[in-house]
Amino acid sequence: MSLLCPFAKADIDIVNVLQRASTKPFAFMAHFPGCGVGGHCIPVDPYYLIRYGRENGFEHRFLATARKINNGMPHYTVNLS
Repeated sequence: MSLLCPFAKADIDIVNVLQRASTKPFAFMAHFPGCGVGGHCIPVDPYYLIRYGRENGFEHRFLATARKINNGMPHYTVNLS
């Protein structure tokens, strides 16, 4: 899926970007990428918002795309090597 990792396609090392960003003098907290998402609100709540939107005549393309990307990350991660 072409949406999964534009950084990999552009040969950008995400860990390197985060290390460089951490040199700023204030308000930085690194969140390193992984093969999935965690916590209750991140993987579950967008589905409720997507469904609620559809039931009320709104197609939430942004959330639907984000879910599609996140759902594909385990497969993407396994195939990195």
